[in-house]
Amino acid sequence: MCIRDRNEAIDKMTLLLRQAIENEEKIQKEHQLNYVDVVISHQRLNYLTPPIKLLPAKEETDENRFSITQLYVIAEALKSISNSSLQIESNQVLDYFQRLLAYNRSSNELPEIWRELRSEDFNIMVKILDKNERGFIKWRSICTYICLLQTPILDGENYESYRQALFSVSDGKDMVSYTKFVEVECWFDITEQCEHDARNHKFDRVKILKELLFYINKRPGTDKLNINEYLNNLSGREYFSHDKYVPSNYHELLFSEEDVYN
Repeated sequence: MCIRDRNEAIDKMTLLLRQAIENEEKIQKEHQLNYVDVVISHQRLNYLTPPIKLLPAKEETDENRFSITQLYVIAEALKSISNSSLQIESNQVLDYFQRLLAYNRSSNELPEIWRELRSEDFNIMVKILDKNERGFIKWRSICTYICLLQTPILDGENYESYRQALFSVSDGKDMVSYTKFVEVECWFDITEQCEHDARNHKFDRVKILKELLFYINKRPGTDKLNINEYLNNLSGREYFSHDKYVPSNYHELLFSEEDVYN
């Protein structure tokens, strides 16, 4: 009886080893032949499980906002048609977006929320950003608002807390450097986050977005940003009256007819 049990245990161990070889699998936990049975040792390991190798960081697409790549492309394209004062002729802005819309109707170069827009919507956008009908639109304004489409307008408590945070790291002359600017916590830290796939390194959209906003709003030829000018741009006070009507976010600021008639 004992010899038969011993042979069965050996057969069991042999089968386990043969299956591992055939399947080209490693046996991590030590298997011991305990006379009449096979015992798995959880204390002794033949090898350590290597950490999962993460894939490169990747931004997950969002149908309601532009990707970082799309934002950089648009910012540079609009800057290339701006003048020395970083203003763009209104008709050029309208022409650029209408051509972009026509070209991207069936592609993914624009977020879905913009692929559904009509030419008339861009006429409204131009009227809002050129409210005084001077024939020009500020490059900084349109690019800043496109960056933050689904973020609430900077207003009220958010305005004050962000203002205080920026001035706390300023150089004392209403200016802030790039390195300090990107580290400041702000009201869009949550709204502009992107979903994270556990198989990839984290894509830090918020930090990259701050880098782009600094590039858009900094003083030309310097590595400094004027805090008051930047906050005034974010507030959108040039384009609507905070006393009468506040858009829910920057997308609404750009396309709401309420802005046109206030």
